[in-house]
Amino acid sequence: YNLIGLYEKGGWSARLAYNWRSGFLDTRQFNPGYDLRVRETAQMDGSVSYKFNQNTTFTLEGNNLLDTRFKDYFDDGVSANSKDIYPRDTRRYDRTIMFGVRFTM
Repeated sequence: YNLIGLYEKGGWSARLAYNWRSGFLDTRQFNPGYDLRVRETAQMDGSVSYKFNQNTTFTLEGNNLLDTRFKDYFDDGVSANSKDIYPRDTRRYDRTIMFGVRFTM
């Protein structure tokens, strides 16, 4: 699912985007039978900008505001808690906050 909110009025502009994906089967292994599955994940990004005048815009932007981690695991098809028993990969994409100023002539 994706949900995006936008706002623009006067010199202000804002955007907030939320993305959620349910867990899914990545790779089916027929022998020995340990399927690779990816856990559910959610992410939120946003930005706010202000057009100070005709030539100058200030921007504040944030990525991965929820500090989301990507996780996948091997599923043996038997254990109810394969997520905890057979982890494969955990990746943490850093939360980043950026400030910028744009000048035009």
